[in-house]
Amino acid sequence: MATSARQILQRVRANLAEAGRARYTTGTTSSDGNAGGTTFIASGLNIFLDDHFNGAYARLLSGTGAWHKRPRITDFTQSTGTVTATEGFGAQVVAGVSFEIFDEEIYSDVDLFNWINAEQDELVDVLTNDALLLLLKRGNTGAVAGFGGGITAFAALPSDAVRIISADISGRVVAILNPKERTRFYDDPFIPGTANEPVGIYSQDGTTPGIELRPNNNATVKWTYIPRITEVSLSQSDVSMPDHYVDLLVLGATARALRSSEDYTQAREFETKKFTRIKAINEQNQGTPRLEA
Repeated sequence: MATSARQILQRVRANLAEAGRARYTTGTTSSDGNAGGTTFIASGLNIFLDDHFNGAYARLLSGTGAWHKRPRITDFTQSTGTVTATEGFGAQVVAGVSFEIFDEEIYSDVDLFNWINAEQDELVDVLTNDALLLLLKRGNTGAVAGFGGGITAFAALPSDAVRIISADISGRVVAILNPKERTRFYDDPFIPGTANEPVGIYSQDGTTPGIELRPNNNATVKWTYIPRITEVSLSQSDVSMPDHYVDLLVLGATARALRSSEDYTQAREFETKKFTRIKAINEQNQGTPRLEA
């Protein structure tokens, strides 16, 4: 089952609360709030003192208005577990509704999702090809002859590619040279560059990234690649990253949040956990070398 963006957000907030950097708690209402929708009641909150949540924000996670409003808490009464938010939730909050309370002004939803997205990009950068097999995508682009002074063809990369795994033409794998071998690509007579042994090198046509190809023919290039990961947000349902890497996103985003608060000691602790796991994953998934798009 895919992990939702909202679940990741909640886990990061929970980590920050455990680190002592922000308030965060979740629960379920135990009885009906007022008819005006400005209170909810959760007896489980009576472990907290009066006014403990004042200034924090509340959000309903189920029921009417779930995830739509996040009013600021103006009062909390310990004896009854009553949370008051004068801006209201839009409707009466009845018993059995899930909620969360959090410090939006310390770590906003926008900032946390920016850090989660940055972690997605970093994981694609540091994990091996084999570790990212579940993300593999295939697509075709056309190679057009007459590029590079008329002696090569040019094929654009898929527009969403961030790492090329392989390319082939008519079932023949294209040997993609390191960009440092450009002189060799053009001048070395021992590089085949034939229909049976196509050769390519990364290049650009204006601002369009792609590969130059030998032989100099019009052809269809079939790509296997790692695509750009879809950014997550509060409205995004599921993340694209495989579920077994979600823990890495949570650790990394937590570390970035702590660094933003200049809590470098705890940030390093989360980073160490993340990179230890990345190292183990890469050691278990040592396969084909990376070819960057």
